[in-house]
Amino acid sequence: AAPLPRPVVHRRWQRHHLARPLRRPGPLAIFDLYGQALATGRRVLDGLLVGPMPAPEPAIRQALAPALLTPNAALTVEQREWLDVLRA
Repeated sequence: AAPLPRPVVHRRWQRHHLARPLRRPGPLAIFDLYGQALATGRRVLDGLLVGPMPAPEPAIRQALAPALLTPNAALTVEQREWLDVLRA
C-alpha cells in the first residue's frame, strides 16, 4: 500500500495560530466563574424558599418507583432507609 499523502498546511494558518499563545483560563478565572455559579444557585434557592413548599404530586413522586432494578435484599440497611425516605 502506498503511504498516505501529508496534509497541506497553509502558511497563513500556521502564522496565525502558532503566533498566538493558547488562551486558557487561569485558576482565578475558574474560581470566579465557580463563585458566580454559587451566587446564582443561592439566588434561585432563596427565591424558592421564600414561600411555602408546594404539596408533592403523587403521580410525579411515584413515577420512578418501578425503575429500581436492585432487589431490596441486595441493599444495605442504610440504603434501604434512604430508599424508604424516597418512597414515602
